[in-house]
Amino acid sequence: MDRPDGDLDQRCAETVERLLARHGWRLLDQAEFVSRTRLALASQAGIEVHFAAFGVYNLALYRACSGVEGDDRRELAYGELFRVLYERAWHAYPTICEDATQQALAQIISRFEACREPRAFIPFALQHLMGAARELRRRARPAHSLEREVGEEGIPLGDRLPSADDIEAGAIAREQREHLHSFLARYVRDHPRAQKQIDAVRLKFLAGLDDEHISRALGVSVQNVHVLRSRGLRRLRDEPGWHDSWEQG
Repeated sequence: MDRPDGDLDQRCAETVERLLARHGWRLLDQAEFVSRTRLALASQAGIEVHFAAFGVYNLALYRACSGVEGDDRRELAYGELFRVLYERAWHAYPTICEDATQQALAQIISRFEACREPRAFIPFALQHLMGAARELRRRARPAHSLEREVGEEGIPLGDRLPSADDIEAGAIAREQREHLHSFLARYVRDHPRAQKQIDAVRLKFLAGLDDEHISRALGVSVQNVHVLRSRGLRRLRDEPGWHDSWEQG
C-alpha cells in the first residue's frame, strides 16, 4: 500500500534536514532541496528517500563544480567538496589526509569529464581520494621489517607502533572532533553568511592546514585568511555551547 503524500513529504523534509545539518551544505536551500528530492522520487520508482536526496545534491554539486552556474557557485562547490574529502581522509588516512585531499582534488578537476553519472559525483570524488591515498602510501611504504632497528636509539620498528591505549585515546579524540564538526555545521546552517569565516576556523584548528592551503581551499588571499578566522572566532565565542564544544574538541 502506498504511503500518503504527506508522509512522503515529511520524510523528504526530515532527510534533507539531517543531510544539511551533518554536512553544512549550502548549494541548495532546504525548500529547493526538498522539492528536487520529491521530483527525483517521482521519476525513479522504488528508490529510497535518502538515496534520492543524496543523488539530488550530488547533481547540484556536479553542476556547480562544472562552472556552468558561474564562478561564485563553482568556488562554493569546490569548498564543499574539499570538506567532504578532507573529513573522509581524516578518518581513513589520518597521517596523509592533507596530501591525499589536495592530490585528489587536483585529479578531480583535471578528470572532471570522466564522471559519467553526475548523481554519483561524490562517490566519483571519493574514488580519487582512495587512489591518491594508495599512491601516497605506496611511495612512503617502508622496506623495514618490524624487527629492524630504526632511529638513533636503535628501537625496533614494532616497538614504535601505537599501543592499545594509544588507539583508544585516538578513538576518543575522533569522537570529540566529530562533536565539534557537528557544532560548526549547525552554526553555519543557522548563519550561512558566516560560512567562510567558520571554514577558516575549521580548516585551521580541525584540519590542521596552514594559511596558504586555507587560502587555496577558500579562494581568498592569505592575508584574508587571518581576517576570516578572527571574525569567525569572535562569532563563535558569543555562541551558546561553543566553549563546551571547544573544550570537548
